Amino acid sequence: EWLKSNGLYFDAILWDQEKEKYIIQHFNSVNVKFCIDDDIDNINKLHENGFKSFLIKNELMFNDKDEMDLVIENKLNNNVDSFDDLNCFINFFEFMGNKI
Repeated sequence: EWLKSNGLYFDAILWDQEKEKYIIQHFNSVNVKFCIDDDIDNINKLHENGFKSFLIKNELMFNDKDEMDLVIENKLNNNVDSFDDLNCFINFFEFMGNKI
C-alpha cells in the first residue's frame, strides 16, 4: 500500500534469504528497472549480473553507524549508489524525473 501511495509501481517484491539468486535466475536485467536491497552482498551480485541496483543503508545490520559506513566504503561496488533511507531514494528518483 505504501509503495502505491507514493507512486512506486512494482512487478515483484521478494522476501527470501537468497532473493538475489532468484532474481538473477528468473528475471532479465533489461526488463527490470532497478533493484533495492539493504544487503551489500545481494546488491553487488545483482549489479555484477547487469541489474541496476541501489543500496538502502540499514544500520541494524551492523554494530553501529561507523561500522556500517566502513563496510559500505570497503565492500560496496563503486558503481552502486547508496541511500540513507528509502525516502532519500524516492527523492533522488523524483529528482531524476523517475528515469533511472
